[in-house]
Amino acid sequence: MIAQEDYSSLTGDPETFHFDTSQAGAVVNLGELSVDAGENISLIGGTVVNAGTLEAPEGSITVAAVEGESLVKISQGEQLLSL
Repeated sequence: MIAQEDYSSLTGDPETFHFDTSQAGAVVNLGELSVDAGENISLIGGTVVNAGTLEAPEGSITVAAVEGESLVKISQGEQLLSL
């Protein structure tokens, strides 16, 4: 198990997100999220609210709400998420 503050051990590129509860958590962005050119931003959760700004020049932005107990497979670039 990863300690709540220890994100340094999260390396690599995820292939799937697994939501294993009947009610997946919420993601709320009220700030200004930006990434470098060609990078991507993904907000994925049971409920997703974006009241801030998202900026991904030459990249992509994905906002997806997913029902609980679902598996979200991340597809290759230039393609949509597949549920």
